[in-house]
Amino acid sequence: MAQDTPVTENARPGHLHNLVALAKVVVLVLLCIGVIDAAVRVWFSQNQTLFRIVDIQTPSVLYAKLEALREFDGIKVIILGDSLVYGRSMEAHGDDDWRRHVISRQLQERLAGSFPDRDLMVLNLGMNGALPQDLENLVRIIQPYKPDLLLFDLSLRSFSDDFEEAGEAETRPWLNDMEISGNGRLTTGGKGARLSSVIDDTVSGYWFLHRVSDFLQWHLLDGEPVNFTRNLRTKIDLWFKGGVPEMTRKEERSERAILMIKAKRRYSAIRLEGDNRQLAALQYMLEFLSATRQPTLIFYATENPGVLRQIVDVSKHQQDLEVLRRHIEDHADGRYIGYHPALESLKPGMFLDHVHLNAAGYAELADSLLPQATALIISNQEK
Repeated sequence: MAQDTPVTENARPGHLHNLVALAKVVVLVLLCIGVIDAAVRVWFSQNQTLFRIVDIQTPSVLYAKLEALREFDGIKVIILGDSLVYGRSMEAHGDDDWRRHVISRQLQERLAGSFPDRDLMVLNLGMNGALPQDLENLVRIIQPYKPDLLLFDLSLRSFSDDFEEAGEAETRPWLNDMEISGNGRLTTGGKGARLSSVIDDTVSGYWFLHRVSDFLQWHLLDGEPVNFTRNLRTKIDLWFKGGVPEMTRKEERSERAILMIKAKRRYSAIRLEGDNRQLAALQYMLEFLSATRQPTLIFYATENPGVLRQIVDVSKHQQDLEVLRRHIEDHADGRYIGYHPALESLKPGMFLDHVHLNAAGYAELADSLLPQATALIISNQEK
């Protein structure tokens, strides 16, 4: 029968040596990661890459942007809203330089002229499809950052019965559990969060590369890698076939007709009374902003006057606008919260469709918002 080989004292130093070698490797790897992380942090701190507009689809992207704003030494303005604020509709209509023409960029250029002796940043947190319930969560999340001015847009569309059901009342459910404390600590799992969420939040707080990983993915790849690969393959296929075929006039008319039908249905189902979920979110948000004395400017997402009669009953539309204005004034302190109603100077040629603007439209909107925005910032500076 084979005998077991006895463990001798000479074998123990070998095991200890292996453990020490492994520990050295681990320490070396951690040091390398730390050096790279510090270098990336320095690089990001010396430019404004994190302020670049990207599609905000994860807590990490929002967190990275807000933490960059926390470190910005100057006047801080945050603008929230839906696709009108996001502005990417211009790209689909041939404006490849759309990021230079969005409302945040146009407003920043004008505000910089009003405060020539201060650095100033207008952070665009526009999210496609964002509803008042999304905005309510966003306002809660950004309040610890105490911006010098907060702006957001409203549209009557948001108060349609289409957005009453639980599954339709918010576009980004992860905002419900996301919180950022006054010292910048991120939590995303709410009470009773899983261990994995706690670890992920802790790592994001201390490891800069992890914090900006989602942002870099959306900035460089415009989404998930698999989608990027699929889109790239499609572009290559189209290139070999001679490029993207232009839409026929018939196809363009068909797309516009479908968009108008959807808009008409939404506007016909607007409800600004009772237990409307989006109206309740707006009212709570206004009371919160007033209680925290957060300088805020709300502006209405004006509809294209050239097609307005095709999607709404004009007299009812005016009544709804007046009811919305009263709701804002009834739940807001006029000293800290301003309202900019539908802008009559926006002409049909400044629109891409029934509500989205082109570069000229955003310029007109920025010019109109500038006086109120400047006054609110000055008021906040004097507090």
